[in-house]
Amino acid sequence: MINSRELSWNMAAGIVYSFILTFLMLVAYGLVKLFYPPTTFSIIPLISLVVFPALGIIQLIFLGLAVAFVFPVRTVTEKNSLLTIRKLSIAAAISYLVISLLPLAVQTSYIQTYIGLAIAADIINGVLAGFIASYF
Repeated sequence: MINSRELSWNMAAGIVYSFILTFLMLVAYGLVKLFYPPTTFSIIPLISLVVFPALGIIQLIFLGLAVAFVFPVRTVTEKNSLLTIRKLSIAAAISYLVISLLPLAVQTSYIQTYIGLAIAADIINGVLAGFIASYF
């Protein structure tokens, strides 16, 4: 049985973490654009690997660092209390790779549509990661 309070907190934390991952992808794009100006805009790591491999690799490194950030806990008490956060981080990072493809579902020249789909993808990713962290 899933505790509804824990589930709602995990979903809220997952949504915020997903927005943080999107912000990290934007920072990765900014860094690559700074050193190599012809880079095309992308916050989707899997597409970046195909279109511009350097950007995709840096985005995957940032994604890995975001997951690694929650792991350096050394005491048993901290490990037990932060286990849900670790599960949430792993679930959000893995599902971000797939769900971040949502903005490609609609091809349009309007930037508002792309931004709206990116926000929707972050919300869906956070809810899914929160559910996975609570259930498993």
